[in-house]
Amino acid sequence: MSVARRLLAEAGIEHRVVANDSNAGPYAQWLRGLEMARGELVWIAEADDHCYPTLLQALVPAFADPRVVISYCQSRQIDADDRPIRGDYLNYTRPIHPTRWLQAYRRSGRDEIADTLAIKNTLPNASAVLMRRPDLAPIREMLLSLRNAGDWLVYTHLLERGDIAFCPHALNAHRLHGTSVTHGGGQERHFAEILRVQRRIAERHALAPATLAKIEDARITHRILACTASSTRTTAATRRHRPCWARRRAAKTRPWRPEPPMATACLVIGGGGFIGRRTVSLLLDSGRDVLVLGRSPGRPALLDPRARYRSGDYGDAATINDQPAPMDEVIDLAYATVPKSSFDDPVFDLDQNVRPAVTLLQAAARSTRLRKLVFVSSGGTVYGHALRMPIDESHPTDPVSPYGIT
Repeated sequence: MSVARRLLAEAGIEHRVVANDSNAGPYAQWLRGLEMARGELVWIAEADDHCYPTLLQALVPAFADPRVVISYCQSRQIDADDRPIRGDYLNYTRPIHPTRWLQAYRRSGRDEIADTLAIKNTLPNASAVLMRRPDLAPIREMLLSLRNAGDWLVYTHLLERGDIAFCPHALNAHRLHGTSVTHGGGQERHFAEILRVQRRIAERHALAPATLAKIEDARITHRILACTASSTRTTAATRRHRPCWARRRAAKTRPWRPEPPMATACLVIGGGGFIGRRTVSLLLDSGRDVLVLGRSPGRPALLDPRARYRSGDYGDAATINDQPAPMDEVIDLAYATVPKSSFDDPVFDLDQNVRPAVTLLQAAARSTRLRKLVFVSSGGTVYGHALRMPIDESHPTDPVSPYGIT
C-alpha cells in the first residue's frame, strides 16, 4: 500500500486508495470498485499484471462511438519473475477463428457472444479490458457465487447492450502463477463455473450448430489440460512455461485416466414454492446442477442462490423444447389450480394440468439423455377417502374432485 501511495503521489494525478481489511474475493472487489467509480470508463487492472504506457491511449478512442461498451487489446504472457512465456493468446483463440485476432476489429456484442464468447472467454485477462461502466445489478447474485469465471459473465452481460472493439497489439502483460486457480489447482470448480456461464449464454442466445460443436471441443480441451496440469511427470515450473500446444501434445501421449463425472443436470418445474425450494436445496447439496423453471417473471426471493432460474410456462412446448442443455433428471412440482377452483371450472383445470403434463411427457420421450422423470402429486386428492392407514402407493385411487383426477 505504501508503494502504491508513493507512486500515485509522484504521478500527480487524482486518485483514491481504499484498503481492505479482508479478502472478500475478486468479484466482490469489482462490485465495490464500480460502486465508487465516478467516470464513464472503468479499467480493472490486476495488481500483479502490467502494461505499456500506451494501453489507454490505444483503447479509449473506440468509446467515441457510444455503442462501444468494451475495448480491449492482445495480451502477452509472463511468469512470476517477468520472464516471457508467450507473446500473445493467438494459440488460445485460433480454434474459434484462425485470423480474427491478427488485426483490429469492431463488431456487435451480440454477434461476439453468439459465435465466440459462447465457447470460451476470449478476453483472458481483465487488465487488457476497458469497459463503459456497467450496471451489474442484474447479475450480482451469480457474479458473487463465482471465483474464476466472473469476468466472462460480466463481459457477456455488457456486450448484450453494445459493441466490442479489439486492438491487436500486445499492450498488456498477463502474469501467470503456478498457483493461480485457472492455471494450477481448483480445476474442478473452474470447470463447473465454465459450464454455468456457457449454459447462461445458451439460455439467452440462439447458437448455431457449429458453435455448439466448438463448445464441446473447448470443454474437452479444458479437461485434457486439467488432467495434464495435475500430472506428476512434470514440475509446476515446467508446466507453466510450456505453451498450450505442448501441453496438449503431452496429454495425448499419456495413458488415459478416468475423470470425475460431470454434475447431474436437473430441471425442477415449479421449484419456487415451499416444497420446491427445499427440494432444490437438497438437490444442490447432492452436487447437482439445478435449473428451476417457473411462471413468475422474476426470480423467487427465497430460492437457493446456487440454483439457476428461468421464467416460462412449461405447458408451452417451445419452453420445454428450448431448454439450454439436455437434462438428466426432471422433477415436476408445478400446479395451476386447487380443489375448489377445479369444481368451479373443470375444463380450465384440465387445460392447466393435463395439457402441460402431456407436453412434458412428449419431450421426455424424445430425450436421449433423460434418465429420470419424477411427478409429484397431491396424495389426498388422488387416493380419496382412505381405506387404510398409512396410505401407500398400492392404495386404490378414488379422487373426490376434478383436481384429483388431473
